Formats: sequence, structure tokens, C-alpha cells
Amino acid sequence: MTNSTAIDPRYLIGEYEPKPFSIPQKIEWLADIKFLPLQVENAILNLDENQL
Repeated sequence: MTNSTAIDPRYLIGEYEPKPFSIPQKIEWLADIKFLPLQVENAILNLDENQL
């Protein structure tokens, strides 16, 4: 008997389902990628060695 509520370890956030996207969505995704390093840098700026 299989448990239908068990999480498949290959798809921890769910199985990939391709979905259509728009140009504005693509621009938003690219901006997320572009600014992520700066956001991470700002997030850790005032952390000391132990917090890192």
C-alpha cells in the first residue's frame, strides 16, 4: 500500500509543471537574478563572524 501524501524526495517542492510566461514576468525574473547578489550582500553586511 502506498501513501499518497508522502513527499517524493526527488521533488521536494513539487514536480515541475511548465507554465506559460509573459515578457513582463521574464523581465521580473531577470531583475530578481540581477539584484540577488546585492540583496545578499546587504543582508549580511552587519553580521559578525559568528553570525556568518
